[in-house]
Amino acid sequence: MIAFNQQYIKSEFLSCLGAPNRHLHSTVGTIVSVIVQQVQVRSWPELLHAMVQCFNSNDFNHMEGGLDALSRVTQGLTLGSLSIVIYGLFFLTQQVLCISKEFKVLCLKLFLPMF
Repeated sequence: MIAFNQQYIKSEFLSCLGAPNRHLHSTVGTIVSVIVQQVQVRSWPELLHAMVQCFNSNDFNHMEGGLDALSRVTQGLTLGSLSIVIYGLFFLTQQVLCISKEFKVLCLKLFLPMF
């Protein structure tokens, strides 16, 4: 597939992470996780930024969509890729003041079964 088309498809999926329809953002989370398995998380840095934006939103649908995507993406990752995601999320969340420590702990809780 042409790189331009891939970028377009990725950006369209990211824009649907916070969809008000729970079924839609759940499906998008699944598709995002499949894309990550195919192209690796390193080649899609916008994904981490989009998830952090979802986490920082005051809209419950955005927060839920971001967490759903995070849980689905991390299910199929190797330990090396998982480390990239954890580091990336914590680096990005340090840049944003409105993410609480409680939220960071909840994110880490998702990763506990992997260790």
